[in-house]
Amino acid sequence: MKYGITKIKNFSKVNYESASTFVKLNWMKLILILFALFIILKKDISLNFNLQAAGSSAQDPISQYENVVHQVSYSKRPTTQKVPQQKTVVTKNKEEVKSENVSAKPLPYFEPEQPLASISKPEKSKPKKKVKDNRANTFANLTFIMSPTYATRKNIPSEVVIAKQKTVYDYVKRYADIAVAEMKFYNIPASITLAQGLLESDAGESRLARMNNNHFGIKCFSRKCHKGHCANFTDDTHKDFFRKYKNVWDSYRAHSVFLQGKRYKHLQELGTKDYKGWAYGLRKAGYATDKRYAEKLIRIIETLELDEYDV
Repeated sequence: MKYGITKIKNFSKVNYESASTFVKLNWMKLILILFALFIILKKDISLNFNLQAAGSSAQDPISQYENVVHQVSYSKRPTTQKVPQQKTVVTKNKEEVKSENVSAKPLPYFEPEQPLASISKPEKSKPKKKVKDNRANTFANLTFIMSPTYATRKNIPSEVVIAKQKTVYDYVKRYADIAVAEMKFYNIPASITLAQGLLESDAGESRLARMNNNHFGIKCFSRKCHKGHCANFTDDTHKDFFRKYKNVWDSYRAHSVFLQGKRYKHLQELGTKDYKGWAYGLRKAGYATDKRYAEKLIRIIETLELDEYDV
């Protein structure tokens, strides 16, 4: 055991002496080798450090460009004024970003903000004002029914004539069924009822018809009227008070009842097909003061062919 330890010590001593001898003989080479290694390692560390610093602070040129566009498009957007929906789109030419590490590729399009004054607004065409023909208000709705040649003689526009005629035909269409129903109950020709309604109310557009629902010009003869029973339109004399009705049907029924009075009772003998006899009989009995009242009723009935409703 003792011999083995001595042997190891002698071997280590020999190795140390040989290494020492090698260093003494080659110390210059060793210093040069160490110096070269030092230079190489220092450059590698500096290169790695620079690459890491560049990677942490530098950005991709395209990403950097997109960030700038994003900031501009949102930071300068107006807050108090509304940009019109339609606006002029302004685009710039594509540019390319070239670098050593990134391949060249086109940048995205963007729409730069513009001041509101520079945005072109679509021109709105102003609607043309319709010229109203006030002459339509100067004619009664039955003017061109009573006198078919009047429009031609006075050079009345066809639009006015058509509008007036339409009002008349609409009235007949609306109240014909009521007139026929009253005829069956009270034996009064439907043509007479419709003709009187048209003439007395100007096809439903007279002031009395619109405000009182009174289509037959029936006056109030009561001395004790309650509120809403009648109204006057001219003066304060009781003869100028006219009945008020809740609706037009009430007015038609009041007309039928009115013709059942003693003054007109004899007209029931004429039946429902003698509209001419009824027209002259109403005039003679004093329904209206107009001397041509009968002729007007007959003209309306024959022009509009209202006798077709008589049975």
